[in-house]
Amino acid sequence: MRHALRLGILLGLGTSLSSYGQQWTGGLKGIAPISLEVSRFYQQIDEFEVVESNSGDARGQGWGLFARYDRPRWYSQVEANRGRYYMPGLYFSSDRTSSGAELTLKRQDIRLIGGYKPLPWLRINAGVVGNWNRRAYSYNNQAHIQYLEDQIRTYPAQREYYEPQVKLARMTQAVRDGFKRFNTEAQGGLGVDIGGLTLDLTYTRSLSPILDQLAVGGQSYRVRQQYGFWSLSAGYRLFPLKTFLLQPRKNKRTYERIKQSIPYYRNEVGAGLGVTSDDFGGSWLYENRYTRYIHRRIGLTAVVGLVRSFEDYSGFLPEIKTGFQVAAQGRFLPLYTRRHQLGLAVGPVYTMTSGISPAYGSGTYTSDGQVIGKTITVRPDSRRKNQSLGSQLQVDYQFMPTDRIPVGVWFRHQQNRALTYVAMGFQMGYRF
Repeated sequence: MRHALRLGILLGLGTSLSSYGQQWTGGLKGIAPISLEVSRFYQQIDEFEVVESNSGDARGQGWGLFARYDRPRWYSQVEANRGRYYMPGLYFSSDRTSSGAELTLKRQDIRLIGGYKPLPWLRINAGVVGNWNRRAYSYNNQAHIQYLEDQIRTYPAQREYYEPQVKLARMTQAVRDGFKRFNTEAQGGLGVDIGGLTLDLTYTRSLSPILDQLAVGGQSYRVRQQYGFWSLSAGYRLFPLKTFLLQPRKNKRTYERIKQSIPYYRNEVGAGLGVTSDDFGGSWLYENRYTRYIHRRIGLTAVVGLVRSFEDYSGFLPEIKTGFQVAAQGRFLPLYTRRHQLGLAVGPVYTMTSGISPAYGSGTYTSDGQVIGKTITVRPDSRRKNQSLGSQLQVDYQFMPTDRIPVGVWFRHQQNRALTYVAMGFQMGYRF
């Protein structure tokens, strides 16, 4: 409730300020991280070597509100966002066992941004970010530790096997308990405005660590972990309403001429092919789409697709998944000309996946923090099946070489318990 109130205050601020002049605008945005890098380090805790874990994916998603003040050559912006992010983690390895611990955090942030506009529609920006972090879910690791200790007492002959598992569980718990509740970041990037639509490519770098030390066995170990990630965001300016949502009377004649010059087809079928950020070159998807336009700018889309994902994270073991997806989307065209169209689509997606994941007993061998070998155990219980209902957000651009054939590119973020990814690709269709 407190976070919703905080976001509501910001939106109210943007709404009220817009009444003082055309310079103030405000609206909603969605954020999708796409690539992660973390600081490298090495630490020894008992028999375990501790190194960073980095998959190359900055998985997660966020949404928020923003208010902007525009001048001809510069602008300033304040944002309030919230979301779920899979932050960098640690990897523990010894001669007897190994495992990774990943930070999954819910966070709210406030961003203060300033920028320069070399062109009316192009923005170069930089800013600072303050984050409030909390765990996305609570795992009863203490119960697992108690179970392992009970096994040692019950089966003393197996002490050599269970003792490393206890240490590993305690270090995993230390990661989950040791993250910073507040940290700061700096960001810089490029932005493009197309009418009310705003698109941004941003690089964000932590100024303070998300993890600074681990408390294990009554001792504190310094583990300073910082990160940087690229993200894409798409937003729409809702205020002032007359400028961005309602059709101004002075443009009515122009709009009528546009409607007469652009043929209107109610149906569009198409196919899309793309790659996901899980592992470029190893993860791909194919899908068929049908859109029924109920207005020149508004349509309803049905999507049926297949996703193939091969994940081979550094420090982790590979997983292979095949996913079948069915989605329904509402579609809006903020840019609508005879040859160029920009689309926004959002809606629910049902995903069903099947595949394999290495069984318990697989391991990774390291030397001086570098991975030098892996063992993978595959058993009948390595097979994995999952299904879930989630959401999709997509932005696409289409060029019309003819009135009936659109071709273009698209970018998507999907949040789904069965399969979460960011993807981009190529599409082609036919209108009738």
